[in-house]
Amino acid sequence: MSKENSLVSPHSLVAPHSRLTLPPPAAQYSPTIVAQNLASSNTNLSSIFPTTKVIHGSTDISVPLHIGSEFNAALKSLKIKSDFLVYEGWTHTDPILERPMAGNHLLHRDLYEFVKEQCDDKFELGDFDETNPLCRRIMWPQASIEVARFANPF
Repeated sequence: MSKENSLVSPHSLVAPHSRLTLPPPAAQYSPTIVAQNLASSNTNLSSIFPTTKVIHGSTDISVPLHIGSEFNAALKSLKIKSDFLVYEGWTHTDPILERPMAGNHLLHRDLYEFVKEQCDDKFELGDFDETNPLCRRIMWPQASIEVARFANPF
């Protein structure tokens, strides 16, 4: 079988061992399908890919939770070190919009700690400082944040 024929076709709509279904041409952008295609490259991907953390909200309707889980599994199948972190009750935009507006910087703290873990000892990074003025709650009424969450299509 040629290398070209062994690739997962984005137009097949369903990866063989996956629940992943995407209409063309969206499937060609699926990180899971890209990872599956990389598996046929016969390259030691773990030597060139950094440690990865797949982060997902449990109530994300834009990218359902199983998609993140399948991507994490695809990375692991390529022997790429990967962790899967799920924020319970969070949607697609909670980590970047609603939660920071409300003063919750859990994602920022977790990303900071992840980067800190990957750094050499020569980088002396302190602890995440939630008292930093950039981490303050934006002066926006919580009711408005909830209305925005309801109206947000993601």
